[in-house]
Amino acid sequence: MNRKIDFEFGTLEIFNDYAIGEINEGIDFKCEQNEKIISVCKKYFKDRPFGYISNRTTSFSIDPSIYNQLRNNLKNLVAIAVIAKNPAQILSTNVEQIFFGKSLQHFSTMNDGVIWLKDKLDKVYNTSESKRIRTSY
Repeated sequence: MNRKIDFEFGTLEIFNDYAIGEINEGIDFKCEQNEKIISVCKKYFKDRPFGYISNRTTSFSIDPSIYNQLRNNLKNLVAIAVIAKNPAQILSTNVEQIFFGKSLQHFSTMNDGVIWLKDKLDKVYNTSESKRIRTSY
């Protein structure tokens, strides 16, 4: 499965067991926008464990209360990988880890983030890579 969904605030690309989100430049990302992402994730992943990759190619702000919203509404969200190169975004990731309360890690490249996220999911599924159907990035 690979599907791209466009929102007024950014895009969400759905893969078999993770989603990649990109937020548009200058957006103040709040619970209202987050609810739309949650709705799509519930539709596609249902109760299956999955991961999320935040691909931060632009500058935007995040309301930290979205992490409480994620924990309460997406119990099957295993981990978040943040892809960022901007020093301010990297620093922000350290603060976001505290609010999320689950695995949230910064990476410089998409490939490193995907590898880490798949490893986290493999641990949840407790099975080898070859036994799961995946769509590679």
